[in-house]
Amino acid sequence: MHLTKAPGHTAAVQADSALLSLQKGMTANADDLKFTYEGNASTENIWYYTFLPVTTYVLNETIIEALKGRNDPRLPVIAKPAAATGTYVGRRIGTLPAGNLSAYSFLNNFYGAAASSNYIFNYAEAVFIKAEAVFLKSGFAAAQPVYQHGINSNLHKLGIDTLSLAATTFVASRVLTNANALQRIMEEKAVANFLNPETFNDWRRTGYPALTQVTGALSAVPRRLLYPESELQSNEQPQQAGVTLTSRVWWDAQ
Repeated sequence: MHLTKAPGHTAAVQADSALLSLQKGMTANADDLKFTYEGNASTENIWYYTFLPVTTYVLNETIIEALKGRNDPRLPVIAKPAAATGTYVGRRIGTLPAGNLSAYSFLNNFYGAAASSNYIFNYAEAVFIKAEAVFLKSGFAAAQPVYQHGINSNLHKLGIDTLSLAATTFVASRVLTNANALQRIMEEKAVANFLNPETFNDWRRTGYPALTQVTGALSAVPRRLLYPESELQSNEQPQQAGVTLTSRVWWDAQ
C-alpha cells in the first residue's frame, strides 16, 4: 500500500496485491506480533521507561485532543488523567517551559505499565489495510463493514465492550462517505497503531491524520531524514542534491 501513488504503480494493482496477501495473514487479535515484558527490574516495557517522570515526557496534545474531540472510548485506556486536575491534558510541542508534569496526561497501563506489551504489527492494522484496499477497489460502502470491524477489533483488544453504549455510539459516529473514507480509515488506523512509526508513513502517502506545525517550528512537518554529511562527502550522488527535510521520498507522491 506504500506504493499506491508511486511512479510505475497503480492503486488498483497495489490494492489487489494487498488483498491477496491479507488472505494469508492475521485473522484475530491473538495473531498480534508483540514484544512481551516480564516487568521486573531491567525487564520493563520500553514505553514504561520512556515515560518515567525523570524523562519529562508526557502525552502530546494532538492525540489527547483528537480522542476527546470525537468522544473516543479508548481515551481512558490509552491515557491517564492529569494528576493535578483529573482531566485529560496533552502538552503542545514547542511550548516552554513544561512546568509541573502533573498537569499533563501520561500513558495508562495498557501501553505504559512495566509489563505491558509493545505492539509491532497488529490485527487491527491489517484490517485497516484491507479497508483502504477495498475502498480503492470498490468504494466507501464496501469498505464500511471492514473499517468498522477494524475499530471494534481494536476496542476489544483494549478491553472495551463493543456492545456498550459508548462503543456503539462512537462507531456509529464514524461513518464513511466517499469524501471522508480515506481520512477516517487512516485516523482509526493511527489509533490502532498508537506508538507505532508506521503512522508517519501513512501520513506521508495520504496526508492523514492531518498534522499542523508545532509551536516554534523551523519548517513544515518533516517528510524524510537528510543524507548524513559522511554520505555526502564519501558517496556523492546526483539525487542527494537539494534534499531537505520536506523533500518527498520516491514513493511519497501524494
